Amino acid sequence: VGSMSLLGQLALQTLSQGGMCAMSYLGIWTCITFLVALPRTFGAGLQGFSVAACVSVLVATLVAMIGSGIEPTPDRIVVATAPNSFYTAFLAITNPGKQSWMRRRGAKMLIKLVLAYAGHFLFFTIIAEVRVPSDSKKSAWALQLFSTTWYVIFAVVSYIYLGSTVQSPSFLSLSEIWAKAAWGLFLPNIL
Repeated sequence: VGSMSLLGQLALQTLSQGGMCAMSYLGIWTCITFLVALPRTFGAGLQGFSVAACVSVLVATLVAMIGSGIEPTPDRIVVATAPNSFYTAFLAITNPGKQSWMRRRGAKMLIKLVLAYAGHFLFFTIIAEVRVPSDSKKSAWALQLFSTTWYVIFAVVSYIYLGSTVQSPSFLSLSEIWAKAAWGLFLPNIL
């Protein structure tokens, strides 16, 4: 929920060219999210809500990939791997001694990897409202396979065209017009 609030704040800030304080955008987004979350169940609208969110993220990321391809970062540097020895890489994750910079960095990368592909926080809420609960396992598998594949494609294309200085989320690294288009299309998904 916190990450969606941050994304909403960043979207509003990008769409309005940062005309207000970041906390104002966060407050506005929080109020909008609260109003949408007031109903206790989605009822019959769950399917429509899910389809709108799915189409939103697909079209927004497609627009972002097209935008990054049309207007790539000039003089970008693409580094697929960082030179490292086995010893430093191993210690980055397993060092039982004091917390070193390398270990914190390795742990942070591991946490990002786990959280990125661990699933969606709404799995259980949505499963509770599925008409045939036995279908939820198939749905979760289909969602994870497709979303992981799509996000890896999106990440690779973004990184190739935006370079190693790409911001997170990568929509922030797009040119102004493409960033506005991508964030605008992405709003239904983060809502």
